[in-house]
Amino acid sequence: MRNALVAALLFSAASTARADVTRCAGGDAAVAYAVDDLPTQSGDTGWFPSGYVAQLRLTGEIVGKTTVAMGLAPTACWDHGMVVATPGEAKSGMLDVEYGAALHLLGQIHTSVLGQSIDWSGEIPIPVLPTDLELAGTTTFDPILLPDSTVKSASVSDTTSPITVISTNILGNIIDITGISGGLYVTVQGAMTSTYTTTAVSIGDDGVITSATGVATVAAPAAGFGPMLAVAASATGNVHYAPSLVFAANFDVKILGIRVVNWQIASISMPLSAIDRPISLSGSGAQIGLPHIDILPQQLGFANGASQPLQLHNGGAAPLMIEVASAPSGVTAEAVTIAPGADGVVQVTAADPSSVGSAALVLSTNDPNNPSLTVALDPSSSGQSNTPPDGEPSGGCNASGGGSGLLLAGFALVALVKRRRA
Repeated sequence: MRNALVAALLFSAASTARADVTRCAGGDAAVAYAVDDLPTQSGDTGWFPSGYVAQLRLTGEIVGKTTVAMGLAPTACWDHGMVVATPGEAKSGMLDVEYGAALHLLGQIHTSVLGQSIDWSGEIPIPVLPTDLELAGTTTFDPILLPDSTVKSASVSDTTSPITVISTNILGNIIDITGISGGLYVTVQGAMTSTYTTTAVSIGDDGVITSATGVATVAAPAAGFGPMLAVAASATGNVHYAPSLVFAANFDVKILGIRVVNWQIASISMPLSAIDRPISLSGSGAQIGLPHIDILPQQLGFANGASQPLQLHNGGAAPLMIEVASAPSGVTAEAVTIAPGADGVVQVTAADPSSVGSAALVLSTNDPNNPSLTVALDPSSSGQSNTPPDGEPSGGCNASGGGSGLLLAGFALVALVKRRRA
């Protein structure tokens, strides 16, 4: 999903390649959230069926875990100040859910048999529920910020087949009433739909992006941008849970051989409210490579010929792109791209070297600290003079002369390269 221009910026280019000055670069940042529980979500069927002397009641709690993860592609652009957008990597989003239900079965019998009063209530033990009751699902999604937060980013649903909670025809094993017999059968069918929506992406401490087209502004450090831009990225979102438990039951009770009740209900729903859970996704952030000119050229001399090399070094972690913005009449220069950490040459040619100097050569670059370079052209000197980015004079040679001047310029260039590489 990343812009094609950004992809072009990130390729490893030879120093003689054509430069299309693109002031954008990108990186990768994975963010994730995982929790092993849900907010308290309990349900209670109440006593059923109404009006019967033998009733059941089911209570339950949904338990489980949720994982949300997604890949972001923080993209920095600096045409007018440094801004960062956060497109998502296609299909890198993942929503994974796994839930179960903790159930309790209660019973009560209030009647009389052969003149004997029966008043019993208690919890009926449930055997371990089979793993088939588990509700689970995984889906992928495109992690984009949506302008309408009601539009769902990702949704996963699961429904179980009816699962046996308890099945027995020996009530005396589970209900402490003398002379009781009969059977108890309860099944449950579970369903859960979980939906995740991204609401915002944060860049650093203050930048908050709330739409697919939003950007966050990054202030330039006092010393300017370096070869890398560290981008701390995180996201916030919401998971919407919609659980459902539906039971079927049959309760057949005899006491001393006399049938008290025999009822069957095909559907008893346990009220479970939907839950909205705000979540935060965090990660290690991204490192975005930037181009960085180590030494700024100030002047280029033409005393030794009509075509002169303008030496540059890219101390950054992204390709440095340079092309001509304006030049004096009769002066031409090649556009170049200099690979990260490499030296490069802009070959400047003057049709008439003796006439240069009436106007400066202006170069356009994609260095966020130096979007343009102004280089004075001097017909009477040889070599180039430079200024480091902090403004302190460094290197170069302005001597106008013959071979000895050229030799001195060569030694100065060697010393300059050693200092840069140190």
